[in-house]
Parts: sequence; C-alpha cells; structure tokens
Amino acid sequence: MITIKNINLNDSEILNEFLNNLGDSRNSFRYYKNRDITAINNHLLTCLLFNDAKPIGYAHLDKENDLIWLGIAIIESEKGKGLGNMLMKHLINFAIEQKLKIIFLTVDLQNTNAIKLYQKYHFEIEAKKNEYFLMKLILK
Repeated sequence: MITIKNINLNDSEILNEFLNNLGDSRNSFRYYKNRDITAINNHLLTCLLFNDAKPIGYAHLDKENDLIWLGIAIIESEKGKGLGNMLMKHLINFAIEQKLKIIFLTVDLQNTNAIKLYQKYHFEIEAKKNEYFLMKLILK
C-alpha cells in the first residue's frame, strides 16, 4: 500500500534509509550532498512516500531566506509509476493551505521526465543555467 507520511528530525533513521537506497537517483537529487539531514528543521514540509514500510519517495518545501524551494526524489527502481505525481499533489496542496505565493526548484537539463512533471503542475522555466533550469510556480 502506498502512503505519504510527513516527517521531522525524529524520523532521521528512516530518512537515512531512503537516502541510502536512492540508487542512481542520487545523481540528480543532490540536496543532501552538502547538507546534513538536520536541514529538515528549516523545511515547511518534509515527507516520505512509502510502499508498505519501505521508503521509496521523498519531497520537501524548504524555506531559504524569503524563498520556498521544492525538492522531490524517487528511488531509481520505482521511477515511472506515477509516484512523483502523488508527492507533487501533496506539496502543492500544502502550499495552497499555507497560502504560499511562489515556489522555486532547479532541475537538471537532461532530466526530461522531471521537467514534464513540473510543467504538468504549471511550473515555468525562469532561467536556463549551464546544467539546469530554474523553474517557478506562482500560486493563486
């Protein structure tokens, strides 16, 4: 059964389990590469997607100064099953409930599946950098 659970730092063990099982997805989801998991203390929302008791997806809304950043990752073996949609709906619903105005994200240029997912939720390309797009969503 697929479920989403909002987490906090008390769930660091299960978050580490997810990060250790990320597989090749670690190449495009680099959020924790230069951060300790205590970074979730700055998040407005952090959640894990589970298949029964196994964490297979992750998402957050991170507040950095006055900006809100979206991050999402699915373990490599579970990609292509619509799980990113579930996490995006969860994040967007939370953002609307919290009356957030703008959400930003970065995505690697070659990560076409993620770009399509973000565009499905009305994120627009704000800028193209050397290796990634900066995208934003204006919430109404």
